[in-house]
Amino acid sequence: MKFTISKREGKLGTSATFRTQFHGDEPVTGSDVHISGVMLSQEELNALLQEPLASRALFVRRPGSLLDDPLLRGVHPLKLIDKIEAASVTIFVGLEQTPIDLGTCKLKGVTLQPCTAGLTELSCMVQATPTLDRRIGTLLEHMDAGIQVEIGYEHNAQQPQLPMGAAFVAKPGETKPADGNGDFEKAATEQVAAFKRGRKAKSAAKDDRRPDAH
Repeated sequence: MKFTISKREGKLGTSATFRTQFHGDEPVTGSDVHISGVMLSQEELNALLQEPLASRALFVRRPGSLLDDPLLRGVHPLKLIDKIEAASVTIFVGLEQTPIDLGTCKLKGVTLQPCTAGLTELSCMVQATPTLDRRIGTLLEHMDAGIQVEIGYEHNAQQPQLPMGAAFVAKPGETKPADGNGDFEKAATEQVAAFKRGRKAKSAAKDDRRPDAH
């Protein structure tokens, strides 16, 4: 499912870096562009965090106020652990709002800072593989300046969690343990049987040593 942060104000970082990276054996140009100041609504924050109650945990409406404020003040912004692996980013620069489509990107180091009025400031590093043409020159001319930006993204695919014992694959002639604890139960059964054999052996030895009754 794709989510869209519609066109709105933001700010470009002070610089952009370029490098050569490889997609298989093919060298491509990679670029890192920092953006900040992108304000999210509470619904957009919840969607980004994949938690419908996230905003309720981060904001509070204090007595006498008509607006939501951050519950905690003077703390560092929230930071996503993982990159967002699939995003599309378009930056609009200048008075003519010239669009610069950065194509398929990754969003690295996404931070979320709760602000007044229930809004949250998003900042991140956009990692792109743009075509090096005059649009990049236009982008560089507007570093450290206000922009408009539109972001579409998809959440990273979640790896399904297997239940305990689900990794067992029965071979021909084998029986799959009902609860995944077959090896443990087999070892425990063998230990009990060995214990019983030991007790029987000790009992027989004791009987051999017992003097005959007169």
